[in-house]
Amino acid sequence: MNIRQLALSFASFVIRIALVVIIVFAIIRIGKQAYDFGYMLFTKESVDEPPGRDIVVTVGPEDGTVDIARMLEEKGLTVDWKLFVLQSKLSDHDDPVVPGTYTLNTSMNADAMLMVLENIEAEEPVEDMGEADELTEQPINELGSSGKDENFDIYGYNGEGTEGEVIEPEIVEDTGDGGQ
Repeated sequence: MNIRQLALSFASFVIRIALVVIIVFAIIRIGKQAYDFGYMLFTKESVDEPPGRDIVVTVGPEDGTVDIARMLEEKGLTVDWKLFVLQSKLSDHDDPVVPGTYTLNTSMNADAMLMVLENIEAEEPVEDMGEADELTEQPINELGSSGKDENFDIYGYNGEGTEGEVIEPEIVEDTGDGGQ
């Protein structure tokens, strides 16, 4: 083996190592970008914290979702137009965007902007009161720790008998006079 062959094999080895390092760094960078994009897609964060800035936007009848998304990115209402397009496709809003002039805020997320652009009224938030009790149809957490509501416990016992005693329901006949 002469020096020339040794130098070529060493150079070949160095090039292979360099290529492997470049490929590993490229995979890491692409993976990080994909993770960041996915995170932003599903967290639906806004550009600014409230109160944000109000920006007037005009949507024409010929504007599609991509055109609107690019305009929102240019005006600073969204971070990435491609992200807004995907969020609009994944959202529950199937209504078309209504042409007009709108005031959007930089503290709005994609869903809030879509609701404004589609002229959807915001619903009142529903307070989660927990699982409902089958007998009383009241949330279980309103029954208290004893499991009692106003008249009965969770087993239908009203406290007027001794424990273990079965209380027969009172049968009332309908006389047809409306209970009078």
